[in-house]
Amino acid sequence: LTHAEPILHPQSDTTVQTVTSLNQVSSQQQSFTVSSTTRSTNKEDNHHILSVNDRPPSFSNITNSQHSICCAECPSQSTNILNSTSNTTLSHLHFQNRIDVDCETESNHDTALTLSCAGGHEELVTLLLQRGANIEHRDKKGFTPLILAATAGHANIVARLLENGANIEAQSERTKDTALSLACSGGRQEVVEVLLKKGANREHRNVSDYTALSLAASGGYVNIIRLLLNYGAEINSRTGSKLGITPLMLASMNGHVAAVKLLLDMGSDINAQIETNRNTALTLACFQGRAEVVSLLVDRKANIEHRAKTGLTPLMESASGGYVDVGRVLLERGADVNAPPVPTSKDTALTIAADKGHHKFVELLLLYGATIDVRNKKGATPLWLACNNGHLEVVQLLVTRFANPDSSDSRKVSCLMAAFRKGHCKVVKYLVRQVRQFPSDADCRRLISTITDK
Repeated sequence: LTHAEPILHPQSDTTVQTVTSLNQVSSQQQSFTVSSTTRSTNKEDNHHILSVNDRPPSFSNITNSQHSICCAECPSQSTNILNSTSNTTLSHLHFQNRIDVDCETESNHDTALTLSCAGGHEELVTLLLQRGANIEHRDKKGFTPLILAATAGHANIVARLLENGANIEAQSERTKDTALSLACSGGRQEVVEVLLKKGANREHRNVSDYTALSLAASGGYVNIIRLLLNYGAEINSRTGSKLGITPLMLASMNGHVAAVKLLLDMGSDINAQIETNRNTALTLACFQGRAEVVSLLVDRKANIEHRAKTGLTPLMESASGGYVDVGRVLLERGADVNAPPVPTSKDTALTIAADKGHHKFVELLLLYGATIDVRNKKGATPLWLACNNGHLEVVQLLVTRFANPDSSDSRKVSCLMAAFRKGHCKVVKYLVRQVRQFPSDADCRRLISTITDK
C-alpha cells in the first residue's frame, strides 16, 4: 500500500516518541515532531510522520478510502482519530510549558544558559534569554553567565548579555574577579573592548588586590594594556595587597619586553619600589633572569646599583640565579663587579655565585675583574664556599685563577677540611694535589669520629 498523504497510526503497539526542540519554537508558534514507528510487515517498514502545530491538525486531505484503511488496521481506535490527535497535541503543549529553563546540573550547578555562554553558542543564548533564563545564575564556583562568556572570550555573547541587563560588575564569589578582570587575565582583547565601552570599572581589585591593568601586564597583553590606558586606567597603581607592586614590575619580572616598552613609553615610573622590600622592576627582572627586559630597563636609565631590602644589587640578584646573560648585560652597561658587599652577610657577587656553584657566572665575574679572595662575614672566600658545597668545576676554575687553596674561614677550617667533612670526595682528591698545608692527624681523627657519630 502506497499512501499519498501521511497517516497517523495511534495503534496500541505503535511507539510514539515526542521530541521537543526549544530552538524550533518561536514566541508565537510551538511546533512538535511526532515520530511513529510501526512494526515491519513482509520485511517492509511503514514510517508515518505527522507534523502537529499548536492547532489540531486537519485531516481534510486524507481520502475516505485511506481513512477506512487506517481504521481497519486500528480497530480499537477507529471511533475517533481526530479526538486522539487533539489530546496528544494538548499534552505536548502542557509538557512544553512544564520545562524548567533554569534546571541545574548536580555537580557544578550549571544551567543551559551558563553552559551555552561558556561554550560560545550565541543562538542558544539568545533563545534562552527569550525564554526567561536567569541571567544572573551562578554555578558552583560563583561564576555568572557573563563571567563565563568573558573568560572564554566570546565577545558577541558578552554584548548580548549586557544588552539584556547582565550585571557588568558581578564578581566571582571566591576570587572577587569581574568579567573585565578575568578577560584581562586571559588576554581576551575583544571582550575587554566590549566591557570598557559599556563602562566596566577599570580599577576594580580582586581578592589578591590586582587591577585589570596589573593582570594584563602580568600576562604581557600589549593591546589590552593599551586599551586600558586609553580608557584612563592608572599606570602606576600599586597592587598585590601589601606588596605595592606596579604593572611595570609585573611585566618586567615575567619577561614581557613589548609590554615593558609600552608601559615605559606611556609614563610608568621606572625606579618605583615595592613598599615592603624595596625591589624595583630591574631587580625583579634580574632575579627572574629576564635578560631582554634588563637590557631595556638599563637603556632607559634604571638604577643599575639599586639595592633592595636584602642589600643585593641587580648584579648580585643575577649571580644568585646564575643568569649569565643578565650578568653580562649589567657588566657591559657599567655595573660594579666589586660593589660593596651586602651589609648583613658581607657577600659579593662572586661569593654568591661560587657558593651556588654557578661556574659560568663565576667565570664571567673573574673576566670583569672580580676580587678573587674576597671574604664574607664568616671569613669564607669564594674558593672555600665552593669547596664546602662540593662544586668541583668552580673549585678548579678558581684555583687556576690563583685563588689560595690553603685559605681558611674565621673558625680556621681550611678549604680541604671543609670539603672533607662534607664528604665531597672529588673535591678532596683534587685539593690534596693543590694545597701545601694538610690537617693534623688529630684534626682528621676528630672529623672522622664526628662523621661516624652522625
